[in-house]
Amino acid sequence: MALPNYEKTLEGSVKSIRFIELPSPTRPGVADFHVKNIYSVFDWGEMPMEDGAFLDNSSLLIESAFNFERMQAQGIPNSYQGLVMADGRLLSLKDAIEAAEIPVAIRMRVVNRMPGGVDELPFQEGEGYDYSAYQKPLVNNFMVPVEFIHREAGPLPDGSSFTRRLERGAVVLADHCLPADYQPGADFPIKVADWSTKYEAKDAYERPDVLMAKAGLTPEEFAAATEMVMLASSRYVSDAALANMLVGDGKLEVAIIGNQGSDRGYLFEITDFAGTFHEVRRSILPHGRLDHPVRHSKQTERNLHKKVDAEWARVVGEESDAAEADGRSDWKDRVIAAGYAPTALPGHYFEAKNTLSRAVVNHLIATHMDGASVYPDTPSLDEAALAFEAEYKRVA
Repeated sequence: MALPNYEKTLEGSVKSIRFIELPSPTRPGVADFHVKNIYSVFDWGEMPMEDGAFLDNSSLLIESAFNFERMQAQGIPNSYQGLVMADGRLLSLKDAIEAAEIPVAIRMRVVNRMPGGVDELPFQEGEGYDYSAYQKPLVNNFMVPVEFIHREAGPLPDGSSFTRRLERGAVVLADHCLPADYQPGADFPIKVADWSTKYEAKDAYERPDVLMAKAGLTPEEFAAATEMVMLASSRYVSDAALANMLVGDGKLEVAIIGNQGSDRGYLFEITDFAGTFHEVRRSILPHGRLDHPVRHSKQTERNLHKKVDAEWARVVGEESDAAEADGRSDWKDRVIAAGYAPTALPGHYFEAKNTLSRAVVNHLIATHMDGASVYPDTPSLDEAALAFEAEYKRVA
């Protein structure tokens, strides 16, 4: 066997989407999602890395497969088809573990990126983004242009934007079913839904009525998609908790895969990747070894760049905010023109991050799949977390 002859490839900052069958106006297609050994923060795109350094993102494939298979067992609709091996075989996670092989991709049902025959959300200087294609879609299968975010009950994780937005009056508590007396920074008394744009140069948090209007969804459709996300996220949050890991928040993406009968009646499913350190912020507390949790998410890289590239991070924030306010998309060009660029983090940091990511997957799967393991010769979760904490401190 061999990998398919792909019809088309879309390159993202971290993922490469290779189409086996392109979606049509009336039917989803199929694609393999490959991952690159790089990372991106602050919507910058590929970040610089020291020569020889790499971020092993194979854990994203395995953990997504685990989460999607758990969702499917619970009846939660998602796009997952299986794991792709180097020789082209399509296997379940269980079969991949038994074969002692690391996948090269995850296969997903895919839909049209936009409903109007374009690959990018139209943008006009001074006018902003044009969502009119979503009001009368030309296709019946496409991505919802919204990031669906879940924020778990309890303390807000490090880096959460919710407190900052609330402090500047950009949050209506009732939109999130929070009590009127909720104070910025306080623990969430309940699991909370949140939303932002998906295809803009900088993700913008908006009220649900604004986002559903942009996406062309009825209140009932928007509520149904949100409810599905909350249920799906509860699956992997619960699984992580049983494996001694705490998820603070995360995001999921939703596809419209068709409709029911002659009326619109959209059918939704969870798509892309789910529940990995790319999509959630989670923490690990090594038993009796530390008095604070070890973070395992993209937030650690964000925090490091805020320390080692304080001026770059500040200018990125200022320029992206200004571009959003002015209806522009050129914030990155302006940062570069001003002479600012990020620093390459050291290789020893990524080695420790890779080990921790493998240990997380091993521990999660061993907890829920009768002791199975994916990455041999990997330290325990506690040992990997302690080693990662030490390397983080070396850099910071």
